[in-house]
Amino acid sequence: MASLEEKLRFKSEVFRLTKQTSSISVDDPYWGIFWNCPTCASDIFDLLSATDIRNIRETNKSNFITLIRVIALQLVHQSNTVTSLDENTALLNCIRVLTKFLPSLYEDPSLEEVEKSLFWSLDTLYNRDATSGSQCSDVATVATEISSSSVLSNQLHDSSSTSAQVEFQSSQNHIEQASIKANVGSPDYSTVPLGAKLVFTLVQLLFTQNFCIKSQSSVRSKGAKPIVDFSIWEPGIGFNGPFKPPNTFIDSNRYETMKLLITLCSRCLYIPSSELVAQGSRFLTVLVTAIPRLQILTLLSSLLNLTARAARDPKESGLEMNNSQLNNLRTLNVTAAIHLLTLMFVYPLPKNNLLFLQELRIYDSTPINLVRYYMGRLHKESELAFLKVSLFGILKAPLIEMSKLENSTSLTAMIKAKTYTIQPSLWCTEIVILVWELYQSNKKFSQLISAKHSVELSLILLFYINYYRKDEHHRNQVRICSYFFLYLTNDEQITFNLLKPFNSAIYSSLPQSFKTPTTPITYRDFFIVRICTMLLDDEPGILTSILIEMLYNLIPITRADYLSSHTDEVTVFRKRPFNNSVTVCEQNGQISHSASANLMHVIVKLSRPQYLASNSLHSDLLGLVLRAIAHYLGKNFHGVDSSDLGDVAAMAYTLTKNYRIFNEVKKVIESVGHISELDTKKTLSVHSTESNVYDLESIDPSEDESEDEEAKYNLMNLKMPVGMSTKVKGKQPLDAPLKKTWTGTKALKSILNFTNYLNKEHTELLHITDFNTVVVSIANTSIKQKSWEKLIHREFLPSYRPWSCLKFVWNNASLGWYESILWGLIYNSNEIIHRNKVLLDLNNSISAITKATSDWSFGMWKSPRAESTYPSIEKQVERASSSMVDTGTWNGTYVKTFRIKGSGQHSKLLNHRGAINTMTDSLVKKISDFRISSPSANGPASQQHQNPHPESHHNLAETVQLKVTPRNYIHRKDSTLSTLSTLST
Repeated sequence: MASLEEKLRFKSEVFRLTKQTSSISVDDPYWGIFWNCPTCASDIFDLLSATDIRNIRETNKSNFITLIRVIALQLVHQSNTVTSLDENTALLNCIRVLTKFLPSLYEDPSLEEVEKSLFWSLDTLYNRDATSGSQCSDVATVATEISSSSVLSNQLHDSSSTSAQVEFQSSQNHIEQASIKANVGSPDYSTVPLGAKLVFTLVQLLFTQNFCIKSQSSVRSKGAKPIVDFSIWEPGIGFNGPFKPPNTFIDSNRYETMKLLITLCSRCLYIPSSELVAQGSRFLTVLVTAIPRLQILTLLSSLLNLTARAARDPKESGLEMNNSQLNNLRTLNVTAAIHLLTLMFVYPLPKNNLLFLQELRIYDSTPINLVRYYMGRLHKESELAFLKVSLFGILKAPLIEMSKLENSTSLTAMIKAKTYTIQPSLWCTEIVILVWELYQSNKKFSQLISAKHSVELSLILLFYINYYRKDEHHRNQVRICSYFFLYLTNDEQITFNLLKPFNSAIYSSLPQSFKTPTTPITYRDFFIVRICTMLLDDEPGILTSILIEMLYNLIPITRADYLSSHTDEVTVFRKRPFNNSVTVCEQNGQISHSASANLMHVIVKLSRPQYLASNSLHSDLLGLVLRAIAHYLGKNFHGVDSSDLGDVAAMAYTLTKNYRIFNEVKKVIESVGHISELDTKKTLSVHSTESNVYDLESIDPSEDESEDEEAKYNLMNLKMPVGMSTKVKGKQPLDAPLKKTWTGTKALKSILNFTNYLNKEHTELLHITDFNTVVVSIANTSIKQKSWEKLIHREFLPSYRPWSCLKFVWNNASLGWYESILWGLIYNSNEIIHRNKVLLDLNNSISAITKATSDWSFGMWKSPRAESTYPSIEKQVERASSSMVDTGTWNGTYVKTFRIKGSGQHSKLLNHRGAINTMTDSLVKKISDFRISSPSANGPASQQHQNPHPESHHNLAETVQLKVTPRNYIHRKDSTLSTLSTLST
């Protein structure tokens, strides 16, 4: 609609739906305006606000529901009339209208039963013709859909598709043999409810020629049935071949189709995170369980390969072209693919909401998440290596960029290093989730990571935690990385690799700001020092608890733990006396003096009286560190007549030199008294560098801000280590002093006994000034068995009770939080186009200083064939612009899965500019007179005048008692310290 008059006329016609006395029949020609009049997505998304749609819904629910039903039926009909890439406006308009109106249907809880009747009933959906015309164009006819009672049972899956022996093959020949053409022998979907039929139709549209697949023939007779060709979109898994230039028309169709698929599943946004796993989404359940094998494999391969291509060189990724609109479209297309892939992969089937599959004749076998099943069946080394290189490549990008900037002497790099904050990939959090899910569901992939790439992955995760922990906009990303790191420390092979000497080449490649003050001897030393540095630099917050848990899992590990269960390992393990302090640490992988000294500083900070008195959780954190050290010392006792201190020499020296610290800890614990209820409710604020910046990413799946985040984190400890459980604490008197209830008492006593013993029996060691001599002497010092048993409490001796790390498991609480993070990313997806534009403009402006007259092609695909075959650049830009909108899909609706910081629920969050926009404006003003235009009219300044801290909250129900949802994971189904039920700001 080119003119303002046309747009106003269209909107006026839409508002006919609000007439309370008018109930428009399903076969009224009026409905045709929705698929005939709009010419682009903005005609629907920008003309109709969430308030407008809510007004329609509230004033005339009948018309509102009829509209959704008619458009859904018309979409199914239009999918059978695809002719050419540039003649699908009616189909695209149906997709756009559903995408716009469905969130308003989901947000109203009173319409839940109506929604089920609309989408999930065999009796009411296909019982009349819907012949509708147009007030803007000629009449269009919706094909008659009549429901029958026949059962669509095994047609959706042949016998091989559900067999446990089916493997995810990578051969393109295998795919082609099973494929041929999908319209030959396709399942009959006419008997399934409308909801399932929409899912099946959209999946087929993603592989329909002349819509989402390039047609092999330029001419097709009118009225012929569209060809559905299940061919993989990009080279990679299942398809070998060269990369081809992106096709704007195909990309735009794929983007809008995937966007509707995600929107269909977005009822999850209107469910509290505590109930998310139990309720799930019927659309998403159908998508991951009932799609035929060939289709789900092709879709999965296509999404994976498109994701992997984004990690390649700009000239091959297709993400950088010579037009910003084309860049934006390609970015949104990749974003939708990553979100759809991650959403399907993560999704846990709601076990109490699966019966509808059989009742509605959608699928009559035992349902499983086929995406997760087939991802777990990837097995070829080439496939796994392809995924590892691609996914890790996206994650490593900021680390590599920072290293280059800090080590470069070029003018551009110097300017960037001083003025430019390196941002992670637009899809960083989603990629971390994908790697985590692959690690859990695919045994071959987890073995590959554990054996060869565990150090690389751990360094990447710690880099994100360290570099972005103070950035308010990346806090959920930091939390995901933190819990993934904690999860990895449950793997014996990974922790054993951390005891190896730090490769000098790897260390030299790290950014200067990420290195430690002294060169670490082992990888574990590096991690301990970096974690301790973060704990010392930061104010107390939710991340403090996670970092302490990491230390608890890193400190006690020894090579003896791994070798005791892997006797086939060939290694030299303390075969000769020690003669060098470095040799001591390298040979046994023990904690170095530098790492030990950092732990002493952390203990000092955690044992401050005001810190302990402010929150009951703080004393537990101090207790965890001391217990980890006590376990580390106890592991040195090997159950023989005597044991030397070769495994803990550097730590023993540090403890002995700093014995006064532990005496002070004892005094503080005795003097603090009990922690009152009043004290435990005090809130410790986390000072963020971006605390006053309003940004769309300020989304947090948490509870009311008035609650203390650290106190709530205490609810996540389902099973603490022995002596620290809630059950043990509950046996103590309510007002008992801290020295009677503290969980670190035995550990502190053991450490004091140990240091006193060394001070008494080996006084001369403390007077030796040469560190190397001291450590070697301590390493060769023997302590008899009886002495060990007197020094170290039996709780920390492996012979009495083996040490167990803090383990991470999934339950409804943690999965609800995990899914809400993903839905928050999806909710934010429309902001990516603005952020990406800002980054590109920033790079252009900086580079212009040194190369003002260069040719800016940005890897645009150029070849004689491409120029002669593809539409003109003007047509491509026009098509890209017609598919993109500035308004988010769920803007203005009441989401319940998370709360949105910095705005009320009804405000358009895309009008809030983020910190990166503000930073870029400032930088570009300094570099040149170029100004980066705001992605929207309203900036943070205008919002700050309204309310300095506007937030909307959702009270999430208690979730600790919820039952565990099976994940079919291959790892660790035992207890955990942490669940994520009540994460807070």
